[in-house]
Amino acid sequence: MTVSDAMLDEWKLIWHHKFYSFALIIPIIFTLYFGFIYSHEKIEHVPIRYLDEDRSQISQQIIQAFAASESFQVVGAAYSEQELLDDVAYGRVSMALIIPPDLSETIKEGKQGKFLAVVDGSNLSIANVALTNASIIAKTFSVGISMKRVEAKGLADSSVESIRYGYRLLFNPGMSYLYFVPLGVLGVLLQNAALTAIALWMVREKTIGRWKSYFRYWRTPWKVFYARSFPYFLIIMLAVVCTTGILKNVFHIPFIGDVSLLFLLSATFIASVMGVASLVALFIDKLARVLQMVMLTSLPSFVLSGYSFPHMFMPDWVAALSKLLPVSHFLHGLTEIAIKGNGWDQIAADMASLAAIFLVTALASMTVFSIQGRKQMMGQTASERGK
Repeated sequence: MTVSDAMLDEWKLIWHHKFYSFALIIPIIFTLYFGFIYSHEKIEHVPIRYLDEDRSQISQQIIQAFAASESFQVVGAAYSEQELLDDVAYGRVSMALIIPPDLSETIKEGKQGKFLAVVDGSNLSIANVALTNASIIAKTFSVGISMKRVEAKGLADSSVESIRYGYRLLFNPGMSYLYFVPLGVLGVLLQNAALTAIALWMVREKTIGRWKSYFRYWRTPWKVFYARSFPYFLIIMLAVVCTTGILKNVFHIPFIGDVSLLFLLSATFIASVMGVASLVALFIDKLARVLQMVMLTSLPSFVLSGYSFPHMFMPDWVAALSKLLPVSHFLHGLTEIAIKGNGWDQIAADMASLAAIFLVTALASMTVFSIQGRKQMMGQTASERGK
């Protein structure tokens, strides 16, 4: 065999096995995919609310400075500090400004004025942007006031900042990536485990020729899916217990919410992923395709979930697409329970979405299975009659 013959043979194999779709088309699709996700280039218009207890010209100028910044979006005023803290805790805003009642008087006396920013630290991407840009605004405003002092009174010392802002980070005061990254990875790992378990089971049965034997249950397809899926469900739930136990007791990641809610969320998430896997696996006949599916969905689903790069900063159509992924709802609910310690009200929407995904995909899977089974059984009956 010559080199040319070997190369031609390889081209034929590549075309026959459609490897070109994996080596050429997939990188192009993913490049476009990630390009659209990050097309806004940076996080901006972070929603904030404020409590202005000073009600002075200076306090209004500070608020206007935040409103004028492209990094923030002032969504309104609050009437108490507790209201602001609730807004941050429940995710209605990502940062809150508290301007004390003596700010303007303190500055007029030539002293250093202070205001407070309360930031949701559960998402480090937003927290970093909020803290950095709030610091820039405070320093810029401080320099402007200091210059006015020099011009008005001829003060020699303008080195002391006229305004300084303090900040309080909620839910992750040390801005630790240990509190942030492992939870996101946990969601993807559980997703991959559920996808792999169900898809491999179904494709394995097809490979060894046993799948068609299940078609006799085409009138009661739930028996097949329940009997075969439930053991994997219990194994993955055991994995949830073990992994969360390791994160909490070995790495000291706080799980401050209701544990029963955490496991209910996890159970619904695993069920929804199994529903998706069963539907997809009905159209897959090779084990290699299953592994490709899991590999190709891991990284995109993590990024699209909104955990590392929030949905509010994605294009609208990309954010809408992400809502179809079970991991998006699971990671949001996981953060609300484990890190923020919130309850049912904050995860109810996520639970409803996961339940809807499970019901739709499970019903679709059983419908397709019933159709396939009915055709198979009718074909066998006709064949037997022909004999």
